[in-house]
Amino acid sequence: MAKVTEREKILTRKEILKASKEIFMNKGYDATSMKDIASQAGIGISTIYGYYQSKAHLFMGTFFKYFKDTLDFEIIYEVLDKDTVKNIILKLVNSRIEHLEILDKNILKQFYQMALNKGFSDEMEKMFIDDRRNLKEFLLKLLREYELFNEFSLEYDKDSLSEIILDIYKAQTMEFMMYKSKSIDEVKTHVYNSLELFFNLIK
Repeated sequence: MAKVTEREKILTRKEILKASKEIFMNKGYDATSMKDIASQAGIGISTIYGYYQSKAHLFMGTFFKYFKDTLDFEIIYEVLDKDTVKNIILKLVNSRIEHLEILDKNILKQFYQMALNKGFSDEMEKMFIDDRRNLKEFLLKLLREYELFNEFSLEYDKDSLSEIILDIYKAQTMEFMMYKSKSIDEVKTHVYNSLELFFNLIK
């Protein structure tokens, strides 16, 4: 049997993701089966399991690509005043919020309700924990550089400040996913106003 080349693996993964996006969007998370996706992609179901160990993992790979993104920790050292730090954080948060805008709210809601009712697998939970840790490390580095540049210490613990910023982002993205009436512009405005207040309070 001929060995599957790396190029063939990449093309197969693309076909799986293309099919999964179409099926998930048309049928929703709960009604979609791995058999549906395999049929749409024109491959055997065992082939899909060679790339994704479960429907939840395939869903994550299809719609939550930023979990695999690496953050650039080599910040360009401009003038790290409050406005610069705030703008960097806003840019980071907005890029993630904008990613949600292209997704179907009903699918996101179904997925999170499934997670809340049945719980994430250990690996799924690790993905979310790792993602939060990476974001937090980025924020901590940013706040440390802010202190160094301005030659003073923040009045509050940087770890706690980073957690507050993350909680602002997480709370708003969750509301966007769960409430039909919540628009992406409302989320951005709320995050912007919250961070504006946050930076006015810290010294």
